Parts: sequence; C-alpha cells; structure tokens
Amino acid sequence: MWMNSLRLGSIVMFCWLLSGCDTSHTEYVHHGEWVYRNESSHKIEIKGAIISWTILETTTFIMAPTQTYCIDFWSDGVKDITPDAIGFPFEYLPQIECRMTIDDSKTILLEPNKAIRNRSNYQVEKLATNYFRFTYVFTDDNLADLIK
Repeated sequence: MWMNSLRLGSIVMFCWLLSGCDTSHTEYVHHGEWVYRNESSHKIEIKGAIISWTILETTTFIMAPTQTYCIDFWSDGVKDITPDAIGFPFEYLPQIECRMTIDDSKTILLEPNKAIRNRSNYQVEKLATNYFRFTYVFTDDNLADLIK
C-alpha cells in the first residue's frame, strides 16, 4: 500500500514539475555571413573585425587580389528577423581600433558609418529564414576613394 502511495506521489510531483516549464518561448538560430571580396589590384589587411560578441574577440585578416574572407556570426533570438538584427563585425566600439592597410604601406583608420563600417554599403542576400549573406566588394575605385 505504501509503495502505491509513493508511486502516486512521484507521478504527481513529475506532473507538477512539467506544468511549471514555460514552453511558450522558443529560441531560433540566426546566421549571418559577412563576405569580403577583394576585386582590386591591391593587397588589403584589415584589423579590428569582431568575430565573437560573447568575448568581444577581434581579428586581423589579409586578402591578396581576388581573395575572399568570410566572418560567420551565429546567435539566437526571435523567430523572424531583419538583416539589421545580425551582428555586425565592424560595429563602432570606442575600445576597438579598426584600420585598413593597403599594400603594406598606406594605413587608413576606418571611421564609423563609412566604407566597410556602414551596413548600407553591403549587398544583402536572404539565403533562408534568419540566414543572411552580406557582401562587401573592394575595387580599385572604392579604395582610391578611401585614400583621398
């Protein structure tokens, strides 16, 4: 008899625990690819790209002519998002110096909201739900504008 009471009590406790779980909030995976294509005739080095928002880790990458570099961002959140919700590797943070060096000789500090630090200068493709590709293409013309 006491064993049946113990089983009944265990079942009641299990049901009580399950009823307390909030299943109404679901996290969805967000993915952003930030692609940098060097279609110029110059070697480009970029310092200060954020590759992890969790620990605020930055990187430096180098692209020879015709090379491509990709930064992947993964996060979670609500079901449907716009491209602006994807983490931006060149977000303005005063403690992070962003600069570009062209052909190991000309160094340019990258100002907020200009060139690669401006989201509107990227081509945006929606690849799937909450999955976007942002592409920035370096050309001889846009590098000449930066050097001016």
